[in-house]
Amino acid sequence: MSLLVMVGPTAADAAPAARATRLRTGWHDGFCAVGGGWWGCVVFRWVQGCKSARHRLAVAPTDPLRVLFINRHYREGRMILNQAELAHEIERVPEAKAFPSVEVKLHNLNGDDKLLDQAALFWNASLLIWPHGATMALTALLPRVRAQAIEVIPWVEEDKARQAEWVQAIRHSFSLDIGLHMVQNKDRRRYMFNQDMLAGYQQYRDASPEQKVALLERGECPPGIDPFICPIWWNHWQASVNLDWATLEPAVKAALAQLAKLRRAGGIRPASQAAQPEAAAGTASAEAAAAAGAAAGEVAGGAALQQQGSNATAEAQAAR
Repeated sequence: MSLLVMVGPTAADAAPAARATRLRTGWHDGFCAVGGGWWGCVVFRWVQGCKSARHRLAVAPTDPLRVLFINRHYREGRMILNQAELAHEIERVPEAKAFPSVEVKLHNLNGDDKLLDQAALFWNASLLIWPHGATMALTALLPRVRAQAIEVIPWVEEDKARQAEWVQAIRHSFSLDIGLHMVQNKDRRRYMFNQDMLAGYQQYRDASPEQKVALLERGECPPGIDPFICPIWWNHWQASVNLDWATLEPAVKAALAQLAKLRRAGGIRPASQAAQPEAAAGTASAEAAAAAGAAAGEVAGGAALQQQGSNATAEAQAAR
């Protein structure tokens, strides 16, 4: 097993002359042939499934198992302070032994990260873990077949906005055959306000010592404060979490168990669990053959099977 810490963009290679975008990382290559370049590819993937079986039936990799652990920056709030510790725990769970190797990548998405680099990270992930935030939008770029995703809700208060349902809506909208898990921190002692950032607010500076203790220890907002500032803003953007492994562990084990089933099936989802591709009836069988051929080729390492999957993909595209 290996632990790779990533704080910058991954390597990417574009092939505009071939009117195709190639996602090249240290894991594997993915292709999405469209006429509009990379941005056009994203639009097609998100809106029309890129009109290709390769993305719409891409299977989560299991050799090696690839865990993508996204974090937030301290000044953005909701940072998981003990991310590296949790990553080591993921590598040690018994369920991880079902895979030849496990790669855990720790990554902070930056505003200057190229869209291509972000997409490459998600496209190649088996399991995604992230603290609640806009990262959920990129779940649409996970392998659409049997990838697993764990959303971490860091605050302890009742979620009246039912934000965990947002990513469920994304899965439904894009017909993603992925497993979703949600964990919420239940220990207030582990969710701490960033006092250096709170000090920049006049409302915090005006609070009495007793009111500050009530806020920091019990999450009680000072009386008379704008309810958008506290609890909403301070809870979401001015706090960090030291997440208990016991809170995350059950979801990790459940996700790895699902991926282990996928591996035992040879990298192909069982027919009884297969979702019907978003394709015309005349091309569905060809696309399924493409996915099966590509997945079996990766597991067996057979060039002939890989070629069979590629031929089926070409047939499906021609049929369209």
